[in-house]
Amino acid sequence: MRSVQMLGLVLIAGLMACGTTSPMAESTSVSEPGVTNVKRLANTDSIAPVGSTVEVKDNRTVLVQRSEEVAELQVNDEFTPTIEARGGRLIIIYLTLGNTGNELGNMLRTQFQLVDSQGRKYDEVQKGQDISTMFMWLAEQGLDEPAAQIFPGGTTQTAKIFRVAPDAENLKLVVNEKEFAID
Repeated sequence: MRSVQMLGLVLIAGLMACGTTSPMAESTSVSEPGVTNVKRLANTDSIAPVGSTVEVKDNRTVLVQRSEEVAELQVNDEFTPTIEARGGRLIIIYLTLGNTGNELGNMLRTQFQLVDSQGRKYDEVQKGQDISTMFMWLAEQGLDEPAAQIFPGGTTQTAKIFRVAPDAENLKLVVNEKEFAID
């Protein structure tokens, strides 16, 4: 009889805990090969905190490790041009990209954008001379290119670089309609 009462109390406590109103309350966590604690956000209004692995499309996950702002981005080659803020700010987002599927793949067709509190959207730096500097910088940091192939169940470490307006505040990373806090 006592064990039945105890089980009832545990079930009631569990049901009450499910009624929380935190932004992540509507997500589910699962373990998948090579990636643990994957969050599948139930709606696009939830913002995943730094350190959360979130499924952004079938068999692909993103984890925001950290972000930083730099004045410019240089590599150890005097002939390679510097990536400059050009009147704005440079934001680097360090990411872990995961493949939870059964086939080799990448994140090539995935859109990454920063969005500020005014709703302005910023695409990643990926044109002209900036792209070659970025690839060299990634290699110097021991990071992979953003389009690197990821083995089934594996992950890759990379970074995305964004040029944003000087007054951009409360930035969040948006990946296929999933939102991530970056600081």
